[in-house]
Amino acid sequence: MKKHIKQFTIPYLLVLVGLLASTGLVVAQANVSASYKSETEIPPGTIVVLKNEADRTVEPAPTNAEKLFGVVTSISDNSIRLQNQDDNLFVTTLGQAMAFVSDANGPIKAGDQLSISPISGVAQRASTDKASIGTALQDFAGTEDAKSRKTVELEDGSSREVALGTIQIQVQPEGSASLLPAFVTRLGESLAGKPVSTTKIIGAVILILVSTIVSVALLLGAIRTALVSIGRNPLSKKAVYRSLLQVTMLVIVVFAVGILSAYGVIRI
Repeated sequence: MKKHIKQFTIPYLLVLVGLLASTGLVVAQANVSASYKSETEIPPGTIVVLKNEADRTVEPAPTNAEKLFGVVTSISDNSIRLQNQDDNLFVTTLGQAMAFVSDANGPIKAGDQLSISPISGVAQRASTDKASIGTALQDFAGTEDAKSRKTVELEDGSSREVALGTIQIQVQPEGSASLLPAFVTRLGESLAGKPVSTTKIIGAVILILVSTIVSVALLLGAIRTALVSIGRNPLSKKAVYRSLLQVTMLVIVVFAVGILSAYGVIRI
């Protein structure tokens, strides 16, 4: 039993803690995109639609778009990229991205659904009758955070000046399947106290699963070793129980680190 305990020294535990934390952080920060073609240059942040699925061509989403596809991102924004040699831009269709927004339908709050605005390729707070591109992860008031202003014609036929800017959004076009059950997303947002991206929740779930598996494996291994040791030498029962208590404390530490790391991921 003592040999079993020596295998889990403080340096080993620190390495395990680091692996747990890094696993969740890598997944939480991962952003996956695929490459597509465009007939004109489209700047990162533009909301796009799929113009031609056969040749993978996209274009800025028109104001009357019935289905939105994704957000154009730069190559440096994507940790995982699927690229075809002839394509000239990357589009995020699920994950986090910086997107162009306007206050054409009022100020945007974190958690608001976003749809296309009267400006092609630019999002606004969603109207009930328009397709959604995803969820705002930041506020946009259209005051100090505005990068420019433009006069546009609104849906009611009137014209007014609107503010334009960029915010981070969770890209999930309406109709695309979510990777997580709705209750998991709601639980994550409830614990974080704010909208949380799908990738961060996935990272937190992975941390919890890994820490649970490691904890159970350690505990079962310790119990098995303790039973074998007592069977071979009943007089060592006291020392075996003491060693088993030490492993149990280690299991509690590992599981607690996993839970705290998961909470840290969704709070980032």
